[in-house]
Amino acid sequence: MFRRIALFSQRVANATPLFSLVERALLPAARGGPLAPILILGCPRSGTTLLYEFITTTFKTAYPSNAASLLYRAPVLATRLAQAIVPAHTARFKSDLGYVGGLLAPSEAGALIRYWLTGPDPLVRTDPALLIRQVAGLVQLMGGPLVLKNLHLEEASDQLLATFPQCRIIRMRRDWRFTAQSILAARRREFGSETVWLGPKPPGYEKLLGETPERQVAWQITQIERWIDNLSEKLDVGSPMLECEYKELCARPRAFAEQLRGSGVFGPTADLEFQALPPERFELSERVELSPERWSILGAALAEAGLPLPKDA
Repeated sequence: MFRRIALFSQRVANATPLFSLVERALLPAARGGPLAPILILGCPRSGTTLLYEFITTTFKTAYPSNAASLLYRAPVLATRLAQAIVPAHTARFKSDLGYVGGLLAPSEAGALIRYWLTGPDPLVRTDPALLIRQVAGLVQLMGGPLVLKNLHLEEASDQLLATFPQCRIIRMRRDWRFTAQSILAARRREFGSETVWLGPKPPGYEKLLGETPERQVAWQITQIERWIDNLSEKLDVGSPMLECEYKELCARPRAFAEQLRGSGVFGPTADLEFQALPPERFELSERVELSPERWSILGAALAEAGLPLPKDA
């Protein structure tokens, strides 16, 4: 019921021309140098949401909030309104299949990303100047580089790089076995079945619909990783890509924060200061939940897909 009410409110609000008119009136004040969004990329269930909330609460950054996704045609106005009525987001590092609660919480912002990049007539094609102005408006309002995390960014990667050629990437990696196991668990929870696809659908996924769930998720992970490999090759020479291992982030988040500061991912900001002190560690969520037989089947499917397993596998 809550989801239906939220979706109805979203449709009504974005069909109201007044919000878009006010948004456009705010945007001319947005100024800044070259925009270089930071993209958090990785497979579903690999820890990208944890990394997203970690970065956006540890450092001064801009990001699409739940408020911006709710009023996606006027994300700058929505963020201003949310800042006026609720306190700044306090990290709890808990999420529900990628959703972090709170109006000003960092969001995958599916509606906004579709409006900007992946929908049938996105701004990146129909009005790239407005897209740039909205990004600049968020950067100015929130006081830091824009960080985006959405599992469907690959659908618009070429247009994204054409509009923002200085994009930077932080790539999340996790043991393939636990990533795959978590995707299967999310399928069961969300759809009541492991046979229903969850997350990005790389081209050709229809051919896998008759395969076992283990082979499906192994193929899905392979295709997403290949896409990230290809995207990294298209980056400007001066646009760094930083890799983050899930296990390392959980064990030593403060060390990773220091690594981020010196990586160049945030641009020429060597004096970047912490907005909040990172926790000493995160709970590592890596427990084998499948039966020994299924765990072995999953490992075989991953190996068959060309995904190297750890030496202890």
